[in-house]
Amino acid sequence: MAAKHTVNLLPRDSFEESGLGKIVKWATSVGRWIVVFADLVVIGSFLSRFYFDTKLADYHDDIKEKQAIVEATSQFENTFRGIQKRLNLIKALSSKKIDGEKKTAFLSEVFPEEISLSDASMAGDKITLSGTSRNQLGIAALIKNLLASPQVKNINVSQFVVGDRDNTGKIKFTIFVTWKS
Repeated sequence: MAAKHTVNLLPRDSFEESGLGKIVKWATSVGRWIVVFADLVVIGSFLSRFYFDTKLADYHDDIKEKQAIVEATSQFENTFRGIQKRLNLIKALSSKKIDGEKKTAFLSEVFPEEISLSDASMAGDKITLSGTSRNQLGIAALIKNLLASPQVKNINVSQFVVGDRDNTGKIKFTIFVTWKS
């Protein structure tokens, strides 16, 4: 068989054989692949945008739906929290029982006949008594009866007015009684 001959119609250039020519040839061939790869990345990101846009729209819809639920239940939550606070207050107050019936029964026993009670209030372990007496002996007997009781811790007389324009013989008083816990 005859030997195969190759014919190169392009003349040989000495630039291709130089170091700079080899670098340029390599850069153009590799650069082409870099451009193709970059184009594939751009096309992929462009196509993935459609997927992510639908996901974003779904997330916005979910957020709006959940906001509507939160807004619809906010009134119930406020009511529920208010009731919960009141229940906690009732629980705290019931644990610190104000034994009003026993205190009222005790006070009715220690009050002398000369005294008429105009106002009485109980708050925790404190009792405020306001009234009038026909004479000093009635107030003295009341204080003596209160001091003799083991249930009373402290007595404070804050007002003691003897007579006024209408009733010169009556004595107005206000006494604070501290109850033992």
